[in-house]
Amino acid sequence: MKKILFLMPDLEGGGAERALINLLREFDYTKYKVTLCLMYHRGVYLDAIPAQVHTIYLFKNERSFFFRKAWKRYIKYNKLWPLSFLIKCRLKKHYDVIISYLEGSAAFWHNIIIDRGKRNISWIHVDMLKYHSSHNAYRNHEEDEKRCYQKMDQLVFVSQIAMENFSKLYDIDVPKCCLYNVISKSDIYKKASVGGIITKSVFTITAIGSLLEVKGFDR
Repeated sequence: MKKILFLMPDLEGGGAERALINLLREFDYTKYKVTLCLMYHRGVYLDAIPAQVHTIYLFKNERSFFFRKAWKRYIKYNKLWPLSFLIKCRLKKHYDVIISYLEGSAAFWHNIIIDRGKRNISWIHVDMLKYHSSHNAYRNHEEDEKRCYQKMDQLVFVSQIAMENFSKLYDIDVPKCCLYNVISKSDIYKKASVGGIITKSVFTITAIGSLLEVKGFDR
């Protein structure tokens, strides 16, 4: 049975978090032993994690005492060993595959335990050339982030444009591919069958999402 480890910051509401839950629901758990490691114990999707998935929480939140002290050592003095010690104490096993399912902090933590995986994959969900929010996860993203991705065996992108623009940002000789997010058709049909009161008399488009520039509501 192959052992797979997923790394995520948390399961707060978001597209990547929802996509991960959908992906975890598709596994054949007679063939795979899946572990999900969350940096912080929080999120609206915690109850949606499949029962077969072993879940590990590193910290309660960013205000956790040991995390704050270790993070300060890294940011102020470029000392990574306190953070490395904390995560390696919780993740002592080795895995066939380790997947950081989000850019930023998940990829940063992945870099610390990369020797624990026979194969290491990082999943990128945004166009990092236009919306480079992940730089906050690194002391020096131009060096540290690029070095992190260089160590991976595979980079996965959720769209062709995200993959193309990543190459413009970082010239990295690592195999890349595009895989669209998993969508649960059965879940959509189930919710659609519930029905509701429709009061619109003309064709109407409804969009749901956070009011951030990256969501493109102006379009």
